[in-house]
Amino acid sequence: MPSYRSGFRDLSERGAMARGRLPMRKAKRVLAFHFDEGRSARGIAIHCGLARRSVALVLERFAASGLSR
Repeated sequence: MPSYRSGFRDLSERGAMARGRLPMRKAKRVLAFHFDEGRSARGIAIHCGLARRSVALVLERFAASGLSR
């Protein structure tokens, strides 16, 4: 009996797994572009080579931290 998953490879083989946390260096760069240059999340993502959602998460975490610039 054929498996319902026949033809599908493991997700890790396709590179579709999450990469983990963003290095602090990149998070600082995202915050600098946002606050110092006023760039949008999309503009930052394109410039830094990140996903727009990753940029949005950095900005959300910063806002939730209660820290001020």
